[in-house]
Amino acid sequence: MASITEVAKLAGVSTATASRVVGEVDYPVSETTRERVLAAARQLDYVPNALARGLLKSTVPMMIGTSSARTASKASRPSPGQ
Repeated sequence: MASITEVAKLAGVSTATASRVVGEVDYPVSETTRERVLAAARQLDYVPNALARGLLKSTVPMMIGTSSARTASKASRPSPGQ
């Protein structure tokens, strides 16, 4: 799977510019540059990383663990034979 860095390199632009183009960010990029980046993305079969996009847009659910005193005390004791 291709990375945004590889797309940028093939298109001859910065990683930031390639990211803005494929992410459809409202940022001024010339039509020629946009076409080059999109062509490079197609050529490399680039697919945006869903996890990274979710983190950027704060849509990835976060898992929060809890620990009870009993679990914590078991974890801190050495196992037999140590």
